[in-house]
Amino acid sequence: MLNGWKPVIAIDIGSCAIKLVVMSRRRDRWTLHASINRPSAGNAAGTLAMLLKTVPEFLSKRKPTILVTVPCANVMLRRLLLPRLLSADQIDLAVRMEIEKDFPPDEHPGLFIDYDVIPDPTSRLGSESTNTQAWLAAASSAIVIQSVLDTLASAGVAPAQIAVDVLVLDRFGDCAERSTAQFLYIDAGFSGIRLYALCGGVPGYIRSHSFGNNELACLGAPEFLLTLRRALQQYRLSEMLVQPSRVFVYGGRSGTAGLGDLVKQYCGCDAYILNPLNDWPIDDPGTELSQTVSAEMAPAIALAMQESRQW
Repeated sequence: MLNGWKPVIAIDIGSCAIKLVVMSRRRDRWTLHASINRPSAGNAAGTLAMLLKTVPEFLSKRKPTILVTVPCANVMLRRLLLPRLLSADQIDLAVRMEIEKDFPPDEHPGLFIDYDVIPDPTSRLGSESTNTQAWLAAASSAIVIQSVLDTLASAGVAPAQIAVDVLVLDRFGDCAERSTAQFLYIDAGFSGIRLYALCGGVPGYIRSHSFGNNELACLGAPEFLLTLRRALQQYRLSEMLVQPSRVFVYGGRSGTAGLGDLVKQYCGCDAYILNPLNDWPIDDPGTELSQTVSAEMAPAIALAMQESRQW
């Protein structure tokens, strides 16, 4: 029962599969009405159109809000400090000027740029320690975002919001130590492994490790663990030598035996596999999703539950 609440469709377009969830909110609880995961097989638009047709009619008639994620590895993120007294137009201009420094001039007209305030922990105490405000700016070239928009348009939908996958997960999982601690997110997918290290909600380390185009279906557990070992070694040998406070794992290969041992060896803490159906305020959908499938759907579920929060 929707009881007047408008449903949300969140779409996670991966490199080899598309994940889609349909959810609605009632007070402080969410209901997962549908959860679908299908290989894209080189035709993301066709696969997405097929998935949208499987959405129950009683939900599609409610004109659901469409949200979509993009991988953090495809987006440039920068932390900016700007004077608090700037007007909205001045902030917009200042962010664009800073972002354009990192892109070739011929790409400036087509840049997709968004930004949001980085919460100041001292503001909770009723004080502002400086005259500046921290902002997290996100930018991507037209090639990346336009391909997503074209895929959605070909499937007959337009998104109300585009968000960055790991930022959605990190902001949803807010906790007391988030403002100062370093969290490591491991996207253990079928096409590759991505590592994102965030401190205070700002990514500082981003690396992708691809398995190769011909290995998606046949990559065994030993080869996957070898790639993960190399990824963790590079992470520890990088400029960010501080061990993470927490390690969160999601993706279709998050349940691979031996993954937790490698994380413990290189990061000094246990790997926590995200399980939205147990961790977050979601009513039992009756679909009996396994922990691995739940972890694979985590970005889409988190996006649906974040409502209007951007990036």
